[in-house]
Amino acid sequence: MNTTTANRGGRRILTVVIVLIVACLVCGGLAFVIAGPAISSAINTLAAPISANNDFMTAVVAKDFNKAYAMIHPSQQASFGGSSDGMQKLFEGNGWLPSAYQFANIQVGDTQATANGTASFSDGSKYVYVSLQKDGSIWKILGVNINSTAPTATPTS
Repeated sequence: MNTTTANRGGRRILTVVIVLIVACLVCGGLAFVIAGPAISSAINTLAAPISANNDFMTAVVAKDFNKAYAMIHPSQQASFGGSSDGMQKLFEGNGWLPSAYQFANIQVGDTQATANGTASFSDGSKYVYVSLQKDGSIWKILGVNINSTAPTATPTS
């Protein structure tokens, strides 16, 4: 076998591999440019209500009722005690003061969302369901339901 022929064959394989790698990078870059904004939008659509839910529950766990009450949708503030002090009394009176909260899931529509998770209370672990509504560009809390009923799976078809 001629070493010149072997060198040409090795160079061809190397050239093909390099061309394939460059083609993959170019295609990946194009896919990112085309799909990137849609993916980013989908992530942002979920991130905002999840953040609002988690911030609210973190404030409740920390007993920061000023912060928690400020996150209540204006149309629902009366049902949350009408003030941060009223909210604190409502939560204390109903045994709704968790010592910990763990987010589990969220379902998001255009202007409303429902989040759920589990929380530790003095009488054990319970499920927490938080309803949210978009108020302008900010997600606000519409309601909280705390009970022992586990969330049901959402059908996919």
